Amino acid sequence: MIPIIELQNISRRYGNIQAVRKADFTLFKSEIHSIVGGNGAGKSTLMKILYGIVAPDSGRILFEGREVDISHPKDAIKNNIGMVPQEILLVETRSIVQNIILGSEPCKQGMIDNEKAVSYIRQIVSEHDINIDLTIPLNRMTVGEKQKVLIIRALYNRSRILILDEPTASLTPKEVEDLFRILRSLKNNGTSIIFISHKIPEVLAISDRITIMSNGSIEGTVNSDKCSYDELMELICGTKLEEIRKDRTLEKIREKPVFEIRNIESRHGLIPLSELSIKVFSGEILGLIGVDGNGQKELEEIISGQVKKFGGQIFLKGESITDNLKAGSLINEIGYIPSEREKNGLISGFSIEENVILGKNNSPAFCNRGLLNLASITEFAESVIMKYDIKPSDPKFNAGLLSGGNQQKIVLGREQSESPEILIACNPTRGIDISTTNFLFRELRGLSERGAGILLMLNDIEDAVKICDRISVLYNGRIIKEFIPEKTDILEIGYYMTGGIDE
Repeated sequence: MIPIIELQNISRRYGNIQAVRKADFTLFKSEIHSIVGGNGAGKSTLMKILYGIVAPDSGRILFEGREVDISHPKDAIKNNIGMVPQEILLVETRSIVQNIILGSEPCKQGMIDNEKAVSYIRQIVSEHDINIDLTIPLNRMTVGEKQKVLIIRALYNRSRILILDEPTASLTPKEVEDLFRILRSLKNNGTSIIFISHKIPEVLAISDRITIMSNGSIEGTVNSDKCSYDELMELICGTKLEEIRKDRTLEKIREKPVFEIRNIESRHGLIPLSELSIKVFSGEILGLIGVDGNGQKELEEIISGQVKKFGGQIFLKGESITDNLKAGSLINEIGYIPSEREKNGLISGFSIEENVILGKNNSPAFCNRGLLNLASITEFAESVIMKYDIKPSDPKFNAGLLSGGNQQKIVLGREQSESPEILIACNPTRGIDISTTNFLFRELRGLSERGAGILLMLNDIEDAVKICDRISVLYNGRIIKEFIPEKTDILEIGYYMTGGIDE
């Protein structure tokens, strides 16, 4: 049987980093084929090569046995390849239909034939039972609904191969279930799907075959029905992962909150915040969980000092710090891991050692009479690199070229270095692999056990249940429910995340 897609001997280097190394990959018709591996394994780079975003240094691409040149996404589309990237790229000022037909508009007498476009889109939606309202504004859609728009756009362009990069990263369990139903329908109708994910249970549930990548190389391919969770985890990580233990009682830490948000009111973003109050106690991890677009970003911008005009108060150890928050530079007792690490957590053109002292460059440890102590900075950077196993281990290496997991380790190492009273971590597991996630959670647990309070903003229910002592659900700018993870399940939390109410 001839594969519909075959990648042969594909290699790609970025400077000193070998991102993909002599990779061979096959995809058959009506197959869901997952690619897994740690951060920096080469998964996304390999798929960017297939979609024409990145050019390979060597190797070739075969489509149904014939060699094809894919040097631009337009070439991929011509060869019936579609892609749904991790970052949702849609034009918010245009309608759903306009986004779907963008670049492939049907014309009649020099005008866009909207009637023909809508008719074909409705045919696609009906054929694959895609539940979507084509009339609502994009800014009112969830991440899961926007993904459906991108899938419909790929099908509108007659894609026979669909690449999905971390498609479930921000979805609720119900949205994941809905997505998987659509993918199975596509498979049954002849579409071939490449599924990239860090979520191993989902990979095992949806895949026919699974390819494991490490350090840019293909390590092997297994049939999902012949591989268990533990076996796949060992193939990916090389070892079994430790369990994150939560065997503490919270009564001893519930005295006075170390950090409190009281009656926050704001209309600065897309989602108004209303009477939003949170208490975080010393030694606990409070999870603030919600589907993207329900006020997390707006709250983060207030806490981090990026927005000044809001109602309510913010307290640290009982004292108001509302007027002392500075954009990009929180007071020393607060650590901050931003949701957009590339934008707000790092300077991509700076080295590792320059990034680990961001906001701390005037500290006596690194500066004397206005002059940086370069030896001390390098020594500190080397200690962070060693403790957090950052790769490459060269302090002078450009942080912008690191994988997402290694970038997150830089931010975590920097923000933990001064033992903050409170650490605010906003979606810290976004785009990082399960091994790095486990490492991050162990560090957060260790920090809480040393007495710090942690406010952990997440949209992944399983992660929240694994690590948090309490969980508050944020919906439409309000806290609507609180849970103790051991006394609930992910389906109940997901119900409230999507606006469920107590009867």
